[in-house]
Amino acid sequence: VQLYVFVILGILLLMALLIAGILLANRSYHQRNVKIRRKRKSVILITLTLSMLLLSGCTDAHEAVIYNSNNASWVDDENSLIFSYGLEKAVLIEKQTGEIHNFPLSAFEGETTSAKGYFYKEGDHFYCLTTRELYPVGGSDAVQRFDAVVKVNLDTFEQSIAYPWNTDLTWFFGLLDSPTIEDHPFYFQEFFLHRKHIYYLRNNELYRMNRFTGAYEPYMDLPNVANLAYDGQSIYYTDHYNRLVLRALDSGAEQVIEQVVADDFLLTPEGIYFLNLRDHNTLYHWDQVSGQVCKRNDIAANEIYWDSDYLWVAAGGATIYRMNHNGENATAVPFEGYVCCIPEGDNLYLQNITTGEIWEINKHSLCVSFLEMP
Repeated sequence: VQLYVFVILGILLLMALLIAGILLANRSYHQRNVKIRRKRKSVILITLTLSMLLLSGCTDAHEAVIYNSNNASWVDDENSLIFSYGLEKAVLIEKQTGEIHNFPLSAFEGETTSAKGYFYKEGDHFYCLTTRELYPVGGSDAVQRFDAVVKVNLDTFEQSIAYPWNTDLTWFFGLLDSPTIEDHPFYFQEFFLHRKHIYYLRNNELYRMNRFTGAYEPYMDLPNVANLAYDGQSIYYTDHYNRLVLRALDSGAEQVIEQVVADDFLLTPEGIYFLNLRDHNTLYHWDQVSGQVCKRNDIAANEIYWDSDYLWVAAGGATIYRMNHNGENATAVPFEGYVCCIPEGDNLYLQNITTGEIWEINKHSLCVSFLEMP
């Protein structure tokens, strides 16, 4: 009987060793296949990403662009206005009907994707940052991550990827293996695109990031960041002496405009409007073609806004003045405590810095109405 028991135990031991060997062999085979599949997946992903980037195209350096970083919280066309509401959400206003919607509408799939931060417009499309809410395994709180820089058509809201983030997220015991939004150098920064690079502001530096590799580096120091402008070929900024400087991004050549010494400036289709530090921050205009500098009025201001009908200058954060482009017929529009001023279409939109309320002011009649946010 004892011999019989030993034989049975020996057979069971051999069977256990055999099963263990089979499992180990299968696991090794599975791991090799997983690695192969991951490599194939990575190759396919990289190929698709590069294809999307090539199809979406790099910025044409000769395309007419007017970008000002201090106006980057909104984007518009003849049908709609989209603006960042406290940088945490975006809303869309239909100009014909006045209806307000949360944005995005149909541009992004899924309720966990949203547009945040700033915009950059080129022609009939614009670029924005999107974020996604992800839910760790076994966790109840959502984790927010950058998803992509997305190119959106203003007419159809069709989207394409300009630069993807977190394309192959990994998890380890329920923890997301990627940095938080706040850790990323591109976190809610004003940005624009030029050829294969995304340029973005961070503190007092201008960075650039390669859209194909994701590698980023400091490009140059910006001593004054009241505004950074871009026209498709060159950037405009003020140096340590508050002089306006033009820098060609392709060649790096710079031109200092000695007659423009500004506290703030704005690039427009008519040239540069600026607040002249040599004359109590009053409004001046520099014609880029003729080089002529002309004074527009005697109002000491701290901000400039432009639309096709009027100029708007803010004085002390409590009053905005509407005037013609030549500086004449200045009319005061009292509005205390605003944080965002958007002249668009027939209206001027102002956001209250305390309550977050949005006010709509007719540009011509100056009648004021309150907008109900969705």
